[in-house]
Amino acid sequence: MAESLFLRLLPYEDKAAALAEAVAAVREGRTLNPSTELRAGPVVYAVDPASFRQVPGSPFAYWVSERIRRLFTELPPFEDESEGRTTRCGLGTLDDFRFLRLRWEVSLQTLRVFWVLYYHGGLYSPIYDEFPLVVRWGADGSEIKAFVEKKVGSASRKVQGEDHYFLPGFVFPRRTRAFSPKVMPAGGIYSTAGQAGFLSKGDLEWGLAVLSSGICNYLISLSQGTTSQEFGGTNPQYEVGLIKRLPWPTIDEAKKQRLAQLTRMIFEEKRSLASAIETSCNFTFPPLIKAAVNTIQDGIAGWQTRIAAAKRHLVECHELIDEIVREFYDLSPNDWETVKCELSTPSHTLDVDISSGDDSGDCIEVSDSLALNDSKALIVIRYPGV
Repeated sequence: MAESLFLRLLPYEDKAAALAEAVAAVREGRTLNPSTELRAGPVVYAVDPASFRQVPGSPFAYWVSERIRRLFTELPPFEDESEGRTTRCGLGTLDDFRFLRLRWEVSLQTLRVFWVLYYHGGLYSPIYDEFPLVVRWGADGSEIKAFVEKKVGSASRKVQGEDHYFLPGFVFPRRTRAFSPKVMPAGGIYSTAGQAGFLSKGDLEWGLAVLSSGICNYLISLSQGTTSQEFGGTNPQYEVGLIKRLPWPTIDEAKKQRLAQLTRMIFEEKRSLASAIETSCNFTFPPLIKAAVNTIQDGIAGWQTRIAAAKRHLVECHELIDEIVREFYDLSPNDWETVKCELSTPSHTLDVDISSGDDSGDCIEVSDSLALNDSKALIVIRYPGV
């Protein structure tokens, strides 16, 4: 089939003017230089539409190279239960007020007997997050199952993925600004707003690093039908089907160990910061007490320095992950520049972003939060609770 021309105008506010300029450039046979101010890639692309079939769902992914589209046919998908890789939709209660509580609202005597940890959505926060909710699951969830069956005719409509409840893996919010896989310890139940993935025990740590990389975010985004908020769209929705089809690289043992180490470093850095938050399950004591200084002002300055150092460390760790993962996807320098340009919010940024906690929708098979209050003294670090 002959190549077709595609015009990409997403970054341009005045799309009519950009379109007119692009059409004129094509007609006159001249090259249209992209806008460096907007970090925009080329405007005009010539692509054989048949190549779109390589990407699951055949999206019009005209702005990426043939090499990137070919990854979906050359590499195996993430979903391979024989290798221990799989994803699952989770539990939706249909009445959160009745069946969910914050951890500190239930007694220790009933915790883990009637109430178990509930991995529910959360913030954009790759690798580490805190989960403050518990769900009433006494007698193997018989109360929830009866309630759901009465509501919708079948418990299985909302009690999904039960064969993997209580197993360790990773959980990811359904709607947030970028794919955000985070450690899911054993002993809990994942929700429909916090869907889950699983890898074999020896692959979980390095696998989490791969999944949190910029290239994986980018490959997942190719099958999504929404643009980022930066380009006037809504935050994308992450369903288990998108993760199932993700091209999965083969990584040598030495790099697996390095990626696993980076995952642990990010996890420990964030957990250390969370230990200064009174609502965190990891809370130890306030940061000003930790600081061992003579004045409050000195303590505040020291904590601000600690936060700044943590932010730099987290960014460095994510950049190292990106460099390693890029190598095993065999991306050219031009392809990597395209990926970085297209990712409106890189996976290692530290802006606050709250995802939807809604679990009312059906599961479809297909932040790092560091906020500084500059006004006076206090630094607010918000992680929603392990």
